[in-house]
Amino acid sequence: MTFRRRMLLGLALTLFCLAGAPAAAADCVHLRGPARELLDRSALCRNLRQEFTGRNPNLGRALRKSVRGARRPALRQRPGRPAERLPIKHRPRKSTRPPKRPTTTIPAAPSLTPHVAAPAQGGLPQEGLPQGGLPQGTLPSIVAVVLLGLGFAFHQMLTRPVPALALAAPSQPEPPATALGTAERLAQPTGLGVIGPGANGFVRAVLVELVTRGAKVVITRNELNRLFEGDFEESLRQALAPRLHVCELLEEAIEHLELDQLMAEAEQANPDLSPTRGHGLPTYWISTPGQDDDVVLPLARRGNLVGLMFGEWPHGTTCTIDSTGTITQVGARETDVSLQTLGPAEALARLRTCTDWL
Repeated sequence: MTFRRRMLLGLALTLFCLAGAPAAAADCVHLRGPARELLDRSALCRNLRQEFTGRNPNLGRALRKSVRGARRPALRQRPGRPAERLPIKHRPRKSTRPPKRPTTTIPAAPSLTPHVAAPAQGGLPQEGLPQGGLPQGTLPSIVAVVLLGLGFAFHQMLTRPVPALALAAPSQPEPPATALGTAERLAQPTGLGVIGPGANGFVRAVLVELVTRGAKVVITRNELNRLFEGDFEESLRQALAPRLHVCELLEEAIEHLELDQLMAEAEQANPDLSPTRGHGLPTYWISTPGQDDDVVLPLARRGNLVGLMFGEWPHGTTCTIDSTGTITQVGARETDVSLQTLGPAEALARLRTCTDWL
């Protein structure tokens, strides 16, 4: 409080004390001069009345409350009622954390335990309500599937052979290798050459088997005399034609084979016009190329021709056959394959037997 206000307050107290009787008689005091400017008359009257009627009257407190522009003491808050606070507004911050991935909730499998619904009024169960969380008719289907699975597993268990009691099937001996089967296997893809003391007997066995089976064989006169030592009759040749086609020279055999290959290719291109539907047996050629291998090689590469050559064959496989009919070497690889060979007399006898049912 400034010095001026203190002087005015003291003057007001003096005036109040001097005019105490009139103020008591009257309802309130009358302020004049500086006291009127300093004090609020209505507030002074009210404060004086409160002090005089209270237990501990305090004139100074009444005057302090009546000063114009004086701050009123803050009201005390009642206990138990906390002061209300204004909500603090926070600015949104940008989150630096990566967004959480949505979690997928896997629904639980429906229970297979049958659940009996509570009976409705009247003692009967309510119809149309699902049992155990499953629609009506699902539980019998599940039970049927389970029973089928158990039955199948039981059947497999009963029909499965017991290893200790299973009897091993007797091993079948492999059939002996034939001369024709070995020749066909070794002659792929560009022909087979045969050498050694057993070469003639091997080729005779192949020739007899081919004619007996109905295949077509092309051979020159020189190779036919070599195989049968000049004992092959002309009547037998005519009886075996056209299965056995004998040419006089190598050039004649090549021309015949070229024409035969053209006919075979035409039948394959037009299977409807062919009696064999384009799937006829291949032609077998027995020859001695010698120095004419460049002429024989293009024919030997045909897919419908199997070449069997006397002597070494540099364009394909060459096998060595000993006097007992055993293949001792195929190319550069040594082997030991026993085959059944035929002599000239035995081969002629089988060919004459073949003409009886031709």
